[in-house]
Amino acid sequence: RAERRACSTGSDALLQSGRCSTPDLHAQSTSDGMATARDRFTSAIVADSSYSSLVPATEVCISREASNPVLPDPDDRLRRTCAWYQTRAENAEVELQALREGMKQLRNSTADLQSQLQYAEAKAVERETFAEGAEGKLMQMRLQLDGARSETSRLEAKVEAANAEAAAQKLWTEAAKAEAATQYLRAATAEEETLAYREWAEASQL
Repeated sequence: RAERRACSTGSDALLQSGRCSTPDLHAQSTSDGMATARDRFTSAIVADSSYSSLVPATEVCISREASNPVLPDPDDRLRRTCAWYQTRAENAEVELQALREGMKQLRNSTADLQSQLQYAEAKAVERETFAEGAEGKLMQMRLQLDGARSETSRLEAKVEAANAEAAAQKLWTEAAKAEAATQYLRAATAEEETLAYREWAEASQL
């Protein structure tokens, strides 16, 4: 009855169930059963590495004292056991609070990363739009350049035709000048021949 009263005042759900859940308190019928349960309970506490950072050294010593063949006072043993569970619960609450803080920081970091990702996506869309506009403008400039090249080729052909026509006109002019000079030489030659013939005729008459 004393064990049940002590367990019912504990914070652990197993202690509040009306009977202690610790292995060394289940076997109360015989001293052999109590010793076996105490050994199993102590070994479980010492071997469990997950509780090593939560259970202080003094509480482990208390659990080890439970394996002493000299049985302590039942009420004192229950108080120590319940205190150990209470400390475990408090340490678990501290660890849970730390995990909650870590989760909160992780959520904040995730939100920041999400914002950065959205900003990067918006920037990527903006750059893609700018690239598409630049590509369209480049295509337009290429078309204009092709048109300018075609116009240049047409003008060059015109210039070449004009140069050819000018060269032909120059040749025709030079040919006309040569023809005129030839005609002048022929006229001069005929006049000289006429004068020479007259002189010869006059000389013959004399």
